[in-house]
Amino acid sequence: MDEQPNPHTRWEANFIQQMRLLREARKMTQSDLARELKKFGLAFHQQTVQRIEIGERPVRLNEAHLIASIFDVDVETMSSALSLTDREIRYGIDRLRARSTTHAADLSDTLAAWISDVEAFTRVLAGRLPPGATAATDLDPVTRWGMAWAMKALTTYEAFLELWRRLTDLGGQTLPPYLDNDPALLPTAPDVLSLLYSWRDAFGDAHLLALADTDDLYEHVPDDETSD
Repeated sequence: MDEQPNPHTRWEANFIQQMRLLREARKMTQSDLARELKKFGLAFHQQTVQRIEIGERPVRLNEAHLIASIFDVDVETMSSALSLTDREIRYGIDRLRARSTTHAADLSDTLAAWISDVEAFTRVLAGRLPPGATAATDLDPVTRWGMAWAMKALTTYEAFLELWRRLTDLGGQTLPPYLDNDPALLPTAPDVLSLLYSWRDAFGDAHLLALADTDDLYEHVPDDETSD
């Protein structure tokens, strides 16, 4: 009696079926998928993908994870015995989590560039502050206007940070609170932020903070007579 090849385990059969369906849904050929896997250093060719899909070659664990990542889904979802409707929901959630992680990283890069612009502005404003100023009433009108912009920038940074936290959480990478401001995880320019927070403590009276909260702050630039 001829020895029959061992059948795939159930998880592998599910995975292979979903691999083919996801590939076809994205209008990828077997060669397209092989090219994507080559980018990760795998020696894949069209024939390799074909052999996996017809059950002639098993899927290795590292290969399964890379294939799932190409489709922005999770290995567990691809290999589970879910109904079609349940699987589509899981795929949607997997893609949402993957894209959220990507956008959190993009936001981090954007924030790093924006903080550099804020830092340049704070240097200009710091040079304008009169010696010994401890309250908004110690500032001339133009400097108060500039300080309102500094407060608006600080509020914007806090909104940036909250969005980054939410995207990171949505991507399944929730961080403990004490790591939120770790420069290794998110560019924060601690010196700039410390300066902005100290300015808010010293100059952020109710009037100045209300001014900073206006949508048309640029239109509130002091005129020449007020500045004299």
